[in-house]
Amino acid sequence: MTPAEQNDLAIADINALASLLGEKAFLMGGQPCGADAAVFAFVAGFLAPVFVTPIRSAVEKHQNLVGYRDRILQHYFQG
Repeated sequence: MTPAEQNDLAIADINALASLLGEKAFLMGGQPCGADAAVFAFVAGFLAPVFVTPIRSAVEKHQNLVGYRDRILQHYFQG
């Protein structure tokens, strides 16, 4: 599989995740669950400013995923 094909698969998954999340605060509704821990790790990693990739650009296009990352950071890592 080429890097371009890998990016295409990852972007399709990101689009599906954004659709699944929709307008909900967390994956299963108003409160975070165990699945949010795993998904947050990927979303936060994809949005890390040190990486400039097509995958990061795809995540940035979904404001619900950016907001999701921000909500979990605020909920668990507020300082």
